[in-house]
Amino acid sequence: MSTHNKCAHNVCNNAPTKIHIICSSQTIPCMHCFLRWWAAETVAVVTGSNRGIGYEIAWQLLMHGLTVVVTSRCIDGGREAVRALREEGLVVGYHQLDVMNAESVKAFTEWVAQNFGGPRYPVEFAEKVIETNYFGTKRMIEAMIPLMKPSLAGARIVNVSSRLGRLNGRRNRLGDPRLREQLERDDHLSEELIDSTVEEFIKQVKDGNWTSNGWPQVFSDYSVSKLAVNAYTTDGKEAF
Repeated sequence: MSTHNKCAHNVCNNAPTKIHIICSSQTIPCMHCFLRWWAAETVAVVTGSNRGIGYEIAWQLLMHGLTVVVTSRCIDGGREAVRALREEGLVVGYHQLDVMNAESVKAFTEWVAQNFGGPRYPVEFAEKVIETNYFGTKRMIEAMIPLMKPSLAGARIVNVSSRLGRLNGRRNRLGDPRLREQLERDDHLSEELIDSTVEEFIKQVKDGNWTSNGWPQVFSDYSVSKLAVNAYTTDGKEAF
């Protein structure tokens, strides 16, 4: 294994014009130069990390303070890699993983869930996304409409949304067929229904059962917020 030198952070502090220079001993930018994207509870799984690039990535992440799980198809090779990392005083987890074997992948994901927990959705984050993308949009429109109606040149409101907000996306859709039908049909659609939909999503995020109740599974909070924007735009299309 290669010997790693400590990052000379004083280079970053004393040379602001070179702030984007990566420390010579690292392939990941010095944490003092860039905004930190991980939290204390972040767990990084590095596949094939018993040697080569995978091992180096695991080492780099460990040096940046992440919890790292080393995996390898060969158990002996994986244990040797973990031993070498622990000799450097690094705390690292290990589990055998053969990505070509479905049973191995299943066993690994179950082990990760048991040892590190499943997805934990910060309700404050979901609330902020919904508040910004949906309620913020609605609030701005409602405030501006009285100023726009008297315009002799006419007025238009253009809402920027996303395909993730589609009700019938192939990979990301609203799973409740009854609610989906209500949001699709103009005669059922209302602002009250849209509000109650996003409020129910937030409630289920708080209760921890949102993953099993048919909500979009890809960027869930963002998708629900854009679904609400799409529905609100449809519901308000006759406002002018």
